Amino acid sequence: MGPMPSQLTGNIHCLTNPNEPVIGFISAGTLRQQRIMISRNQVPRWLYLNECPQFDKIIPEIPDSMIFYFDYLGYVPISIPNDNQVRIGFAKCVDCLLQGGNTTKPPWFP
Repeated sequence: MGPMPSQLTGNIHCLTNPNEPVIGFISAGTLRQQRIMISRNQVPRWLYLNECPQFDKIIPEIPDSMIFYFDYLGYVPISIPNDNQVRIGFAKCVDCLLQGGNTTKPPWFP
């Protein structure tokens, strides 16, 4: 059994012959956009999973430790918080350039 015959209708009509079947639909509207900045505490129970289990650590500034963390584990230095220590983090977690980002501040950012 084939499909039932039907007549498609829309909001377009023939001006010279109102009985002429016309198929189509026209609509108009406006586009509005707004960018807002929210913080995590404004979204209750937000479960954003980050692949950076521990964003940063502080290690002693000892060559063997630095070789272990930088060469073998993939960390990079972030800062030196005080004497003989280095704050480190995973490269993909602290360098947005590695994930396609850039360092240009957008005009909408406060």
